[in-house]
Amino acid sequence: MNQKALLITADGFLVPSRWEVFPGYETGSQTDNPSFVDFDISSAAGLQEEVWIRFRWSGTWGYSWEIDDIIISELPENDIRIESYVSTTDFQNTGIYELGAIPVDYLSSIQQAAIDVRNAGLLVQSGVQLSLTVDNSLISNSSPTTLDEGETITLQAPYSLQETSSIGFHEIGFSVSGNLPDANPADNFTSRSIEITQHQMGRDNGQMTAPFPEEATDDFIALNPFIFGEDVTIYGVDVAFVEGSDSGAEIVAHLFDPADPDYLSDQYGGLLTSTDVKSLTLDMMNTGSEPEVNWYTLTFDNPLTVPSGTPIAAAFESYGGMGVQIWEAQYTYNNTSFTYGPFGSGSAYDWYYTNEVPMIRLNLDPEATSTGSTGCTSQDACNFDPNAEEDDGSCEYQSCAGCMDAEACNFDAEFSIAINDECTYPGCSDPLAINYNADAGCPLDCIYLTFDCTSVGNAAWTDESIGVFPDWQEAMVGVEWSGDWVFNIPELVEEPQSGVDYGVHHVDWISFEGLPNWIEESDFALGELSQSSQHCITATGIPTEPGVIEVIATGEVFISLFGAEFSIGEQSFSAILEVIDNPNLIPGCMYETALNYLSYAEIDDGSCLFAGCTDESAGNYSPLATIDDGSCGEPCSTGGDSSCATDVNYDGAVNVSDLLLLLSEFGANCD
Repeated sequence: MNQKALLITADGFLVPSRWEVFPGYETGSQTDNPSFVDFDISSAAGLQEEVWIRFRWSGTWGYSWEIDDIIISELPENDIRIESYVSTTDFQNTGIYELGAIPVDYLSSIQQAAIDVRNAGLLVQSGVQLSLTVDNSLISNSSPTTLDEGETITLQAPYSLQETSSIGFHEIGFSVSGNLPDANPADNFTSRSIEITQHQMGRDNGQMTAPFPEEATDDFIALNPFIFGEDVTIYGVDVAFVEGSDSGAEIVAHLFDPADPDYLSDQYGGLLTSTDVKSLTLDMMNTGSEPEVNWYTLTFDNPLTVPSGTPIAAAFESYGGMGVQIWEAQYTYNNTSFTYGPFGSGSAYDWYYTNEVPMIRLNLDPEATSTGSTGCTSQDACNFDPNAEEDDGSCEYQSCAGCMDAEACNFDAEFSIAINDECTYPGCSDPLAINYNADAGCPLDCIYLTFDCTSVGNAAWTDESIGVFPDWQEAMVGVEWSGDWVFNIPELVEEPQSGVDYGVHHVDWISFEGLPNWIEESDFALGELSQSSQHCITATGIPTEPGVIEVIATGEVFISLFGAEFSIGEQSFSAILEVIDNPNLIPGCMYETALNYLSYAEIDDGSCLFAGCTDESAGNYSPLATIDDGSCGEPCSTGGDSSCATDVNYDGAVNVSDLLLLLSEFGANCD
């Protein structure tokens, strides 16, 4: 109300007649709901026959000031009463949040209850005292004190609920009394309901009062902070859902750290851990008329232990898009419970405090499991949910299925369902290689046909045409050459007249011609050759002159036509052997009469071999002979005579030995 004093005239005197309801309030200030305010209007209204009371509110758009009950009464001499501050933890002085639900194993903590008491009478009141009861049994008293007229004080009393160990609801009574009889004893008593639970710790008292939010369509977070008198381990969060919430809505629970600087400034500021996101089922809903609350549990994969005296905040979140509401319970003080969502002016998303406690509790049960959770219950499925109690038909077997063969290219150790038909294996991707694999999933070294006898029988020959392979080889004059050809008979052959491919029945290999005369050894077997077969041709020798040599294999080809063999005639298949010049001089014996004369030798290397008698005692001994030809000791003419004047060595024949002897003596002086 207006802070200026307003005076009126009564019997010629100026009397104060205006009282400010909320002195010191500014923009943004808020009051408790409800707030009880008393005014002593005796100075203006006393002894008056008629009194008019007017209320005036001055504010800005978006706020209101609402009045409910008004009582005008005469002040008694003795009247003490309990004001609006009633706390089971003396929250305003201790900072410990009030609990409406306490697990039976956590009752030993000493608490401090408190109330505000006002002397509403005309006389000083002595012996004013707070008494605490549980279910009408006295458990604690505060120290007596004195209240002056109009004075308000806080009375505090320590207590413990350890003796109240039975599971269920209990009433904590707050009563004040003084030494003098009270004119209005009805306002000297109030109470708080508290629930002793097996494993739940909550700020609510279990009394469902109103749904939150009002419209079950907004995504939101509801949060209650806690401070404990001893260490606790949190296994889950329990929520009271309003019946009519949509099945399938995505829900999740969180734990926040109130000591984090971003707590209540960011949406997830101070987030410590979260449960898995679940789909809401219609189990455990509440109409609000049930004698007991149906609690819906969301469990954490990793329980969180919180040391004594450490603040922690439990929150529930609906992801939106579907209608979800939870229940609220008893009144709580400003800035002790919070919601996040589009609840501000213009539906602005932010954190806001609420004076009604969201029914969100901590679950301290080590055996806690998610309640009414639906999901895949098949252990063989990729999305098996061990917390699911009811199969929702969502099982799928594809995302974790695949190749589980460790030898395969696409093996994945994360797979749990084997589909080895999908395995791909290493292979050669080059169609020209003999180990080509069109289904190869990853690279493997390629192997190619060598077109020699070592590759006979290789399946890759099926893709080659009929003929002699390789189609070209090289040799060098004077260098020993050894080579292979392969005569390949494939599965199919082209019929010359039609150009159509037919299956080969067989081939009669008639000839293999064109081998040069310097070939010393060759090996091949003519005859009938079957379909899809290869036949080896080998040859060795030392080329004597350069040139291009064509070797030709000829055979009569038979095809299968309607199950019968049909000749398509003789066909010839050739390959080239190119002999190249030797870039170096070729050493060897250059004497034509020598046993080892080499016609293509270009430089004599002294290796010539001559035949003759090598026995010096023989009459026909030949000093040039290097190889004994067995002629030693043959008869010869005596006295050195011979019928041939040119038989120099008198061996009975004129031959190269005589020539060599003559040459060796050429130019010598003779007696």
